[in-house]
Amino acid sequence: MLQFIQTTLDHIVVVAEHLEEGVEFCEKSFGDTLTRGGEHVRVGTHNYLLNLDGGIYLEVIAINPAAGATDCPRWFGMDWQEQRRRAAKGPFLATFVARTNQIGSAVTNLPSLGPVRHMQRGSLKWQITIRDDGGLVENGTVPTIIHWPEGVHPTQVMPRSNCRLIRLDAFHPQPAQLRGAWTRIGLEENASLAIRQGEGDPSLVAHLATPNGTVVLR
Repeated sequence: MLQFIQTTLDHIVVVAEHLEEGVEFCEKSFGDTLTRGGEHVRVGTHNYLLNLDGGIYLEVIAINPAAGATDCPRWFGMDWQEQRRRAAKGPFLATFVARTNQIGSAVTNLPSLGPVRHMQRGSLKWQITIRDDGGLVENGTVPTIIHWPEGVHPTQVMPRSNCRLIRLDAFHPQPAQLRGAWTRIGLEENASLAIRQGEGDPSLVAHLATPNGTVVLR
């Protein structure tokens, strides 16, 4: 029997081969400034962030060349050859993350998310699903699940930006299949989050309102 849970969009993830490249790409595209996040020691990555308001943000992430050995699989498929080939061509929208306070139930309902891992960046701590192979579910159209401590969220300390998420579309050749996976983790479609009929591999497209006008990320 499925356990009832509720999840909501937390952030979208842009993967870059090099962090500086990802930051430059986003800042030039948006006409706004990103904020340094920090390092993720367990998985050997580092990031920059952009507040999109409404408890949503954008993360630019890359493998940290100065990082030591990792002690769990690197997230967002960043060690997969296909992801590395994509990143070598330029920063891209890899996946999104949805938050809940029932992360254990989410994994019970959809085991393909992978186990829950405890993570930390500086003083910030959280729990997140990372598959044993480090890969994404349905090519990133099923979100990674995150649980922040009660009353804590990164956007609380991020500067305000002039960018907003208009909508995030998940394209899938079998929309009903993807919709079923979202239902299992308590994620519902709304005006800014939708599943659409697609061809070929599942994919994401984000539309952002920015000082440079509407920007589309793929």
